[in-house]
Amino acid sequence: MMGRARFWLNSMQAYMIGFAFCVIALLTAVSMVAVEVAGPPRLSAISVYDVGRVILGKDTVRPSIVEEFSQSGSIAPAMPTTSVEQRISRLLAEETGRSVDGVSVYLGNRSARYFDYVERQLDAYDRDGRASPVISGTIIAHVREGDGTWRTFKRESGNGFVDIWFLLRASPWIGGLIILPFSMWFSTRIARPVRAFAQAASRVRDGHQQYPVPVIGPNETRIAAVALNEMQARIGAFIRERTTLVGAIAHDLRTPLNNLRFRIANAPEAIRAGAESDISQLDRLISSILDYAETDGKALAIETIDLTSLLQSLVHDNGDLGRDISIDAVEARIEGDVVMLRRLFTNLIENAFKYAGKVAVRLACDEETATVEIRDNGPGMLPDDLARAFEPFFRAERSRNRDTGGIGLGLPIALSIAEAHGGSLTIENAPDGGLLARVILPRGRA
Repeated sequence: MMGRARFWLNSMQAYMIGFAFCVIALLTAVSMVAVEVAGPPRLSAISVYDVGRVILGKDTVRPSIVEEFSQSGSIAPAMPTTSVEQRISRLLAEETGRSVDGVSVYLGNRSARYFDYVERQLDAYDRDGRASPVISGTIIAHVREGDGTWRTFKRESGNGFVDIWFLLRASPWIGGLIILPFSMWFSTRIARPVRAFAQAASRVRDGHQQYPVPVIGPNETRIAAVALNEMQARIGAFIRERTTLVGAIAHDLRTPLNNLRFRIANAPEAIRAGAESDISQLDRLISSILDYAETDGKALAIETIDLTSLLQSLVHDNGDLGRDISIDAVEARIEGDVVMLRRLFTNLIENAFKYAGKVAVRLACDEETATVEIRDNGPGMLPDDLARAFEPFFRAERSRNRDTGGIGLGLPIALSIAEAHGGSLTIENAPDGGLLARVILPRGRA
């Protein structure tokens, strides 16, 4: 039971319910703070009539009203400044039997809305001679005694009444500002494992199996990540078994192939020439298959490589063969396996010259990566062929003539080497014609 409860607590459903409760709690807290800061009067409203009875020392309907007032002697106060305070001073003078200049009332720092409210009360009841407006919040009454001294009656309370409405109107905006960072954190926590899962699924879709999905986030995402990782492991094991089998078969074919060479040595010239041509083609096929099997999962011999020099040497070698090839390169050093990288770029250059007469190599880099672009002036590839270019044994050249199209392992080998270095290989049709192969490699160790 406890295990099922713990499992549910880490589920996406529990996350959403928890988020909803947190939002409600935050908004409630904001509203409570607004009420506390400028909320309603802590003391109930009181009429001018009750204030007069307190000054005269008489009982009131609520005995606690008397206790809410503090009394002290004072000097002659300033006269009321607002019309409302002046009118209340006159009413209180009438209630206590004093002259108008013997009472001064101060209502504190109030908003214009509050004074309008009290003045409406005065206007409504003054005509009947029964005006006794209700006063909320602070009231300070200075009263002159018979001997000429002044006495102060003070009742202090919150200044709410009007300000609370402003804060309550503003509280949704204040709550939104508080909730926004929390919402962003929560959505990021939910979305991060989902994004990682989607990226890993895309890599599996594209045929790359060496990137496990992080097992993080809610249980639903964790379960899916574990299932995807297990599927990747099974696919990877199947591919390795297939590659190993193909490599073993290719290796075993070498022995009968050499026997055939030996047996046709004394054959007539016409028969021997044709047979040797077929044997040479079969030997090249076996070599390509063994290369592909060797690169799949082979440990890299990492060292610091002068990538610029490596590319320049390949360009010069091809130039010595009379090929039209050029290079535009900056200085760049990376960490990698020099033998494997030489094979990678050799395959791409050879693939370009199978279909084009001119090839341009370009090397650029930033602080983290080095980018090598190999571009030819050939016909490019059809969109459907581009999508399948990295499939083993796929050839865009449909004739199956190995003198023009190879056997379809050059690009898969190049891709395997790039990914083994933590990089990538993509091909695309250049906007102004030809095919563009782009290799991006990390400059540090993969």
